[in-house]
Amino acid sequence: VRYVGDACESFVGKISARDTAALVDRGKCSFVQKAIHVQQSGALAMVVVNDSNESFIMTDDGTRRQLALHAFLISAADGARIKAHLPCVGSEAGSSGSLPSGSAGSAGAAGGE
Repeated sequence: VRYVGDACESFVGKISARDTAALVDRGKCSFVQKAIHVQQSGALAMVVVNDSNESFIMTDDGTRRQLALHAFLISAADGARIKAHLPCVGSEAGSSGSLPSGSAGSAGAAGGE
């Protein structure tokens, strides 16, 4: 898992998310815009951290852009638990941003957008 902030702007060349699940904060832009930037980074999936603990269904932005990326939404509480296990959350490229092996959440989730 790699934390990449809100992913509203391309982070290619700033944060390496290749072959990871990119952890993304909800807000500021559409889910599709976030997914485009995550996909461009080479990440395998996008996990969006909701800004509340309420259920919410992610929708597209009506632009009909096609993406080949699984996307998931988790609660703010679950996102906080994952972030607590990531070293240097919010720092520049170079931090590992990965869950320790065997940690909760290190296994892949099923489903998609």
